[in-house]
Amino acid sequence: MEPICISKFRLTNCNFRFDVEVVTGSDGKGSISSLEYYQLAPLQFNWINGANGPNNYATLYGLRVTVDGNEIFKSEANPASTSWTLESFDFSNDSAFEVENTTIFQFEITPYCPIDNGTPIAVWDIDDIKITGGCAAPEGGTLEGGPFEFCVSDGETDILMAGDITLTCNSGSNNAWVVTDLDGTILGLPPMPSAVNFDGAGNCTYLIWHLSFEDGLVGAEMGMNANVLLGCFSLCNPIEVVRFETGGPCTGIQDYDDEFSFNILQNPIEDLLQLEIIGQSQGKANMYIISNAGQMMKTDNIDLQSNTILVDLDNIIGGVYYVRIVKQDAVVIKPFVKL
Repeated sequence: MEPICISKFRLTNCNFRFDVEVVTGSDGKGSISSLEYYQLAPLQFNWINGANGPNNYATLYGLRVTVDGNEIFKSEANPASTSWTLESFDFSNDSAFEVENTTIFQFEITPYCPIDNGTPIAVWDIDDIKITGGCAAPEGGTLEGGPFEFCVSDGETDILMAGDITLTCNSGSNNAWVVTDLDGTILGLPPMPSAVNFDGAGNCTYLIWHLSFEDGLVGAEMGMNANVLLGCFSLCNPIEVVRFETGGPCTGIQDYDDEFSFNILQNPIEDLLQLEIIGQSQGKANMYIISNAGQMMKTDNIDLQSNTILVDLDNIIGGVYYVRIVKQDAVVIKPFVKL
């Protein structure tokens, strides 16, 4: 988290104005990623130790952000609320809020369009302003290897060998290996993948991730969920480890996998992901859309008897993602790019 200072705050004719100073980090970069506050347009005004009565309250408000007098962001016609309401603005994908030198951002929040109820008093409140600073984004890297399959009760030790998984292109001040289930629950934080013994695990699918992060990360603990980590971090693509339960030596694993797979049509995509189901598999399966940072973006239950599955990703920003389809112990995962 880069240091951010609210250096000045003033109120002029019901316009809330404040300055935010962004100081760059050791990499020479800094940013503002979000703004939050509560706003209230009360039906009644109530002065401290003073009068009270009907309020000619605003029905709309606007937010404007400038740097050195140049407007970089504007949001108009936001509804003002007659009860305390949390407002949030996300700047994480707006390059205008990314800087390479110490920079002061001027914020102005202005109520307007009063209800016109005849009273001369017009008040509007905001409270609990929260500014979140960006960070020099680490890179979780790229993992190669697998997927790996182990048989339960076959008398063999279920471990990976050193070199079975390779990591490239990672960066960040801190690094960790993470083992989760398909829901993202953290089951282990080993020093390396080869240190994990899956003999004590159940017959299901596990994911091995590499995590790069900066100081201050919250949630990277046993029993927590890797999908809701807080801080400056990046999770790489996961590697799957599948354990099959057969009551003895595994049989038919390859045949089972051959029954079910899928192709991604028209990759890269724009807003619609098209999956072509191949093989003779029937029944239902769980589908997961996961970002390159490891965040669960979408889940659904699909019918494998359909030749084509359509997934609407209009509300997901561009980037690299993974589609994972799970049917019992069979798991297929493939990457795609959204433009």
